[in-house]
Amino acid sequence: VLRLANAKALLNLGASGELLDTLESLEKSGLELDESQTAEVTRLTALAHYGMGNRHYANQEDALGAKEFDLAEGLLLKARIDFPKSESIVETLAQVYLFTERYTDAVAMCDTHLNLNPNSVNARQTKAVSHMRAGDFTSAVETLSKALEQNPNNNIALLNRAISFLQLKQLDEALADYTTLSERVENSHAVLYGLAEIARQQNKSSDAIQHYEDYLKIAPKGTVEYNKVSTVLAELKGK
Repeated sequence: VLRLANAKALLNLGASGELLDTLESLEKSGLELDESQTAEVTRLTALAHYGMGNRHYANQEDALGAKEFDLAEGLLLKARIDFPKSESIVETLAQVYLFTERYTDAVAMCDTHLNLNPNSVNARQTKAVSHMRAGDFTSAVETLSKALEQNPNNNIALLNRAISFLQLKQLDEALADYTTLSERVENSHAVLYGLAEIARQQNKSSDAIQHYEDYLKIAPKGTVEYNKVSTVLAELKGK
């Protein structure tokens, strides 16, 4: 159990090489593991290879990166067969597919997860984000609405639904969600951005200017979004 805890700590630190060494040491120790622990070792090993793949891609070593990604996926797919009731395995596969931009596969794995556990918050969240990344905001709204039925206080789901409504030009629905968020969360630049965009699209220039100015006071400087807001605000003030 202690070695598993150390392995998880290394994963959180992004130390993929050290994580593989720790897991190899655990396997060589001869320590008997129960089914859930064995599944967790497999999951962590796959994530370590995924981390190594990311490092190779960052160094422009694409062939090595692809090899590590394939190895990680292979381990997880085998674990799906060996541990068919493991939620952590299907959740990890869904997240790997999401981060590698395989959105259709991510959605399918989330559906598998929901078949195992219809109340899984993480499965619905990953499924919704996969839909959003794929540009399927209608499906994202459907998934997020189910998540909010399950937990109306899920602010992450509410924000993502507001963003999806905004992308779909359903401004009244977007405004309702952003307004609820503004009442729950103070000083959120994401909420201020949404409110500003809605006001701008509704030709309510004074409201848009106020929201954009408030956004610029608290948002991280230098981002693409920050620079866009600065430009749009200047244009609105120049009218």
